[in-house]
Amino acid sequence: DTAQRTRAAYDATAILFQRLTLSASNLGASQSEILRVVETTQKALQSGGATTQEAAAAAIQLSQALGSMLEEGLPSIFARCDRLMRATRAGATAMGLRLVAPDAPSPAVTGVFVPDGVDGGKLQKYLRNTLGVEVAGGQDQFKGRVLRIAHLGYTGDFDTIVMLSALELALSRFGVDVEFGRATGAAQKILVEALPAAAGA
Repeated sequence: DTAQRTRAAYDATAILFQRLTLSASNLGASQSEILRVVETTQKALQSGGATTQEAAAAAIQLSQALGSMLEEGLPSIFARCDRLMRATRAGATAMGLRLVAPDAPSPAVTGVFVPDGVDGGKLQKYLRNTLGVEVAGGQDQFKGRVLRIAHLGYTGDFDTIVMLSALELALSRFGVDVEFGRATGAAQKILVEALPAAAGA
């Protein structure tokens, strides 16, 4: 019925409903609430101009993401995001960068001010185009002055190490005096917390 009302592919709707049911049951959501979410998601995809096939593909991708979340588990996701936040903040501080919110850390994103004399927009493009590392730039009054480093989604410990290393390399090419390895070393001291002990050690 939901697939017919939203003109979405039946398979994609069924998969999305199944994944939402598994995740929502842990949160105490009712079946009617889950159906509303599925229907709203399908309508939003199509009202955004997506064809039925595109909406079906997006619904399947969403259901796959929910499946990954269920597999990892919310406590593990929260712990990972917190660890990545602490590692990023430690690395950025070790590099001499100022945090946008030093007293209000967020497990979702860390904002850092770029050094004086460095254009944040050009730095962001250099990171993306030359080093293959994606960070967001600042908005409004922070445009060109801030980089935003995400910790959510499909992001892990080595993404943080690569990002900090790339940031050191990029800043050096923008004329900033950088001590290579300092940021990654500070981050590794935090990231090692999640590693199991070596067998026989």
